[in-house]
Amino acid sequence: ALGIATGTIYSGDQFNTVLMPFLSMAGTWASGIGTVAAVIVALHIATQQAREARLQGSLRCVHYAIVLVDDLIGRVRYQRQMLEEGGRPLASMHVNTESMAKRYEELFQHDMYLFLPGPVLDSLKKLAVGFFNQSVMSEVLQSELCLSMHAKLPTNMPSAKPLCDELDRLTADLELLMNQLYNFRSTFPANWNI
Repeated sequence: ALGIATGTIYSGDQFNTVLMPFLSMAGTWASGIGTVAAVIVALHIATQQAREARLQGSLRCVHYAIVLVDDLIGRVRYQRQMLEEGGRPLASMHVNTESMAKRYEELFQHDMYLFLPGPVLDSLKKLAVGFFNQSVMSEVLQSELCLSMHAKLPTNMPSAKPLCDELDRLTADLELLMNQLYNFRSTFPANWNI
């Protein structure tokens, strides 16, 4: 119907001088508009995918950090219990200290720096002194008490009180870090899953 209407309206000269150039120009404009629309849609999709990838990376880092910090809290509390009660081999304290150091080092993976916020990273760095003190604790106790690694820690050690106080501070710092991680986790959309 459109072809018949066009044929009856325009004569041969008008068809070649008016209608054909107009249709040619309209086709060029339509393809240009279509290209611009396709680019806009592609940019929007790419932006959404990048946002979701960043959100997913952040969420994975937060969950991983929560697991590590929870494990560290348990290990620090166990370290304090060993010191306070005594009766356990110094070697068990040494092994626990080494595993705490490995867990703490895992918190400094490259991804953590990409995805975790500054205050959480500052709290992580603040823990370094406490974990360094833990790394030398068993050697200090061994030399101070003249114990072999397989000898049991004495009960009611007078030197245990300042060490237990240091472990209490470290536990408080770890719990603060855990709260910061949970607070950061609460900023994600409620329906967001890994």
